[in-house]
Amino acid sequence: MIDLKKATFMGYRRENGRMGIRNHVIIMPLDDLSNAACDAVANNIKGTVKITHPYGRLQFGADLELHFRTLIGAGCNPNVAAVVVIGIEPQWTAKVVEGIKKSGKPVEGFWIEGNGDTTTIANASRAAYKFMKHASKLQRVSAPLSELWVSTKCGESDTTSGCGSNPTVGNAFDKLYEIGSTLVFGETTELTGGEHLVEARCRTPEIKAKFKMMFDRYQGVVERNKTSDLSDSQPSKGNIAGGLTTIEEKALSIPTSITWDNFNQALTKMNFFRSLTNSIIITVLSVSLLIIFSSMLAYYLARTKTKLTKYIFLILVASMIVPFQALMIPFMARFAQFVSWNNRGALIFFYIGFGVALSTFLYPGLS
Repeated sequence: MIDLKKATFMGYRRENGRMGIRNHVIIMPLDDLSNAACDAVANNIKGTVKITHPYGRLQFGADLELHFRTLIGAGCNPNVAAVVVIGIEPQWTAKVVEGIKKSGKPVEGFWIEGNGDTTTIANASRAAYKFMKHASKLQRVSAPLSELWVSTKCGESDTTSGCGSNPTVGNAFDKLYEIGSTLVFGETTELTGGEHLVEARCRTPEIKAKFKMMFDRYQGVVERNKTSDLSDSQPSKGNIAGGLTTIEEKALSIPTSITWDNFNQALTKMNFFRSLTNSIIITVLSVSLLIIFSSMLAYYLARTKTKLTKYIFLILVASMIVPFQALMIPFMARFAQFVSWNNRGALIFFYIGFGVALSTFLYPGLS
């Protein structure tokens, strides 16, 4: 058994003290217009990683600030050794470069406006080459697991997820949490059906309230778009092909313990014993009266051959030929004019009426 409190991992110690597992030099476009330049730089300097995206234009306010924070956060990630930022114009490019510089790692920014594609690509390639040499000199060092950051991302869920991957990842998170590791997850909608389990494990009421606010806010987006079942999104087409039918099946794992709570609710909230008592009384009386009436009628029909018995016989046969569904609605509508259905006697009468024909024919000697 491994003692996780004493366990270590190998990684790269960054300038701000964070530990990274990987050692990437990334080529980051500020906007989608700079994607082609980033592609060219990554092609020139092998081993760099381009992270192109379709954003950065026609954004403003909170949306634009989120865009900047996302780019800066990606650049500050401890798995990144150095960053080359390429944008259209200098102001926004400088904003992202300055944000990444706060982490202490090497970063340079270039812009196409006033320089052109060719010059920008050439200058950015020189910076990328320099950063690759810098990254190749870095050595991995040992660090305790408490310094590890772990982020989980949904793969492709199917019917085995609740039996295997979900509880496995959850078990790993539980163990890493105890030793102080930082754990991150996303895709808020995939908690649907299990959000109460997360709420129950929040450390403080303030954290619980913040989590609930975030979850409810996104649920509000879903409801405002009139999408109660998240069709074509959650579960996805691939999830459905894998056997999942609801988002709850995707969110939860198999039960960790046996509980009888649902049975208790069914017994108390649904008046189970009252329904069971009614069923026993109605069944016993209906069957007993059917045996008496049908046996007497069968005896009479088998022993007596008159025009009346022939007519009765034909009526019994006709009642079995006509589908039950065709007779049920008009019969109940007519019968309701004289008596309420909300009593046992009415149901007993109803069952006898519809069962007497078949019950009579079950007796031998009647043909």
